[in-house]
Amino acid sequence: MLVRPDPLDANLRFSVLPRRPVDVAFGYPADGGDFRAAVRRCVGVAKCRTTTASGPAVMCPSFRATGEEEHSTRGRARLLHEMLAGELVTDGWRSTEVRDALDLCLSCKGCRSDCPVGVDMATYKAEFLHHHYRGRRRPAAHYSMGRLPVWLRWAARTGTARLLNRLASLRLPARIGKRLAGIAPERGIPRLAPLTFSRWWRRRERRSTGDPVVLWPDTFTEHLSPSVGQAAVRVLEAAGLRAVPPPSRPGGGVCCGLTYVSTGQLDRARAVLRRTLDLMEPVLRRGTPSSSWNRAAPRPSAPTSPDSCRTTRVRPGCRRRSSPSPRRCCGTLPSGPRPRSAVPSPGRPTATSTRSSVTAPTGRCASPRASPAS
Repeated sequence: MLVRPDPLDANLRFSVLPRRPVDVAFGYPADGGDFRAAVRRCVGVAKCRTTTASGPAVMCPSFRATGEEEHSTRGRARLLHEMLAGELVTDGWRSTEVRDALDLCLSCKGCRSDCPVGVDMATYKAEFLHHHYRGRRRPAAHYSMGRLPVWLRWAARTGTARLLNRLASLRLPARIGKRLAGIAPERGIPRLAPLTFSRWWRRRERRSTGDPVVLWPDTFTEHLSPSVGQAAVRVLEAAGLRAVPPPSRPGGGVCCGLTYVSTGQLDRARAVLRRTLDLMEPVLRRGTPSSSWNRAAPRPSAPTSPDSCRTTRVRPGCRRRSSPSPRRCCGTLPSGPRPRSAVPSPGRPTATSTRSSVTAPTGRCASPRASPAS
């Protein structure tokens, strides 16, 4: 016999998210553009709470290091949910609790491939950092590591790579540099290549006249490990292909924007992706194949792109299917400000979103678990 039972909606695990506008930077196509639906993907399976590696699974390295629930994918998803609910975490995007929990996230995307429901904490972290530090001073590492492509290009243009390497090898200058850049003192500073990959490429004699392949050098190969790119050129030429560099202009060349996205500098990432897509547009129109040894390089982050259709032509893994009517492409931002959209609370009928979208007259990018930050 039940005496004075609790209401059916009492003591539920998840708080009801309030119905209010949510302004986000990423598209979240697999969740209908709803960040809260993306956060609610986690159902508490706890596959992220592994203490040892098992087969190809890598989720979650930060939990393995600390053993703390808040450093697991599940714990972070729960904190993001509480942030949106506003009951326990009351300061929203400015929450220091959520920031600290996400701080140790490596953005390795292991959760996106290992989690049964496809939680993508790397994207959620970038979204949070974008809002958390908007209009505020960022940590030193965001300026040093997040804008690393800028600093490395500056070192290459001024020819100071050898000088910087010499200073990094001295204890006192290296200690001061790490402190200013927000780098842990235990970490070593990588050596810059005196001869970048692009300069080596321009100086060498062309040895193949086969079909062209655009070889996309990422920032790290360009300035830190050019030998990797040199080996890639030799492999392509041995296969009878002709490696050609991607288009460039004085303001900068192609860039995947990964360092900007991972530190939540999404406005800057959007500008970088615009430039990249403008440069790659002629290559895409000609149908010239492109290749890269860095998985992130040819896959610019769709949500920071002003044109999703152009972005999906660069990103592998998306297939196009015919459609009789224009549909929304795979979750990227239109150029300019986007209107807010009201998101329904759980258990209520789904309302039609007022979010603006980019349409593709010839079809849509169909990837069942496509991620904005992939």
